[in-house]
Amino acid sequence: MPLPSGLPDQVGDEESVARHVFTDRHIGSDAKDRSKKWAKAQAFLPQFDGHNWVFSVSRTLHLKDAEAIQRNGRAIGQLSGRSYKGSALLVAKQVRSTAMKSGEGGELQNLDVLAHEAADGSTPYHAHVTGFLPLPEGANMKEYFKEASMDLERHAKEQAFVVQAPPQEETGT
Repeated sequence: MPLPSGLPDQVGDEESVARHVFTDRHIGSDAKDRSKKWAKAQAFLPQFDGHNWVFSVSRTLHLKDAEAIQRNGRAIGQLSGRSYKGSALLVAKQVRSTAMKSGEGGELQNLDVLAHEAADGSTPYHAHVTGFLPLPEGANMKEYFKEASMDLERHAKEQAFVVQAPPQEETGT
């Protein structure tokens, strides 16, 4: 059954998702070539939503080019009062191949990408990266989720990083 946006309710393995970045601290660049940028592992750290550890992504089936991804990121930034910096692209099967270990020698649990649109259509194209294990009491969040976040950074480096285009200057006629 299609979602309010018209997208399928399941995120396909070959589907790309965009992790929008809203802080320069989450963007890395090559020391020799400053035009080569990527999202750092910190951009892939989950947040607790009251039930689970997740982070938001935008599904890109409807976004046909970098400009459309930028417009989507800017719109999300405006709604949340943040300044859009760029977007890291991931393929859903890359996310699903990323696993978390539950402690030393512990069991593996793979991450997933699940559609998460509101029924009223107010959050079109929204999805969550899920499957992060619960944070043990007293654990450091960044350390606990570090390995999975670094794997996601590595996967995102395999894709293009969509950099926020500079604003167009208006020309007088």
